[in-house]
Amino acid sequence: KEDYIGGILIKTDDGQEIINYPEQHIKNGVEKNKTTNYYFKKMVRIAKELRCQMKDLRYPYAQESSSFGVECLLWNIPNEYFTKYTTYRYAFDEIVSYLYDNRYSISDFLEANNIKKLCDTIDKINIYKGFIEELKGYYEYEI
Repeated sequence: KEDYIGGILIKTDDGQEIINYPEQHIKNGVEKNKTTNYYFKKMVRIAKELRCQMKDLRYPYAQESSSFGVECLLWNIPNEYFTKYTTYRYAFDEIVSYLYDNRYSISDFLEANNIKKLCDTIDKINIYKGFIEELKGYYEYEI
């Protein structure tokens, strides 16, 4: 069938079911990386490194956010924000600014598989909105 979407069902020890779409996630990430002149993955690495630093410093929302979630946040940013500048610092500043300016719309953000909502609960919305606010403050302080 042409409308078939392959996924993986994982059952946790407590019986919860988690459905993931790794093939779509990888395909979409590769495509976005190409169309952003390979800045997408570079910016994701920077964002994940900053998240790790913030976790070490006990930023509460950074501790609650996941590496996967950070990648998905950036996946939702329009491509032109990655390619506006060739200097990493300026490109990353554009990305952080976009996330901050759109933090109240993250309930519309999708995972990088382009199928599932990134924030499917109020708790996740609050975590990622809080993470974006922490990231903006931390990033501005560090540069």
